[in-house]
Amino acid sequence: MFKKCLSVLLALIILFSIITVLPLEASANGAYLLGDANGDDEVDLIDATLIQRVNAGLAVPYDYQYLMQADVDGDGELTIIDVVYIQRWYLEMNVKYPIGEWVNQ
Repeated sequence: MFKKCLSVLLALIILFSIITVLPLEASANGAYLLGDANGDDEVDLIDATLIQRVNAGLAVPYDYQYLMQADVDGDGELTIIDVVYIQRWYLEMNVKYPIGEWVNQ
């Protein structure tokens, strides 16, 4: 019983290690996750909300580089259009940008 529990625990630790290293390797190669405004390696509504809060002056980004990763349309500005694209992608609607995918700079 103890050996089986230990085996499962080790397998989970190895799996977690692999999952957490993959994004780091991609970002170390100059790639970033399109739409990830807060740098948590996920694209979700928190990213869209952060953009809105920064634009409204209600939040200060802790890392401007991460924030600019959410410039979905690539126009050099974070606008409500970027927010709408992220929201549409989150709702699994069709968008013309590779949101949620690793892209090269």
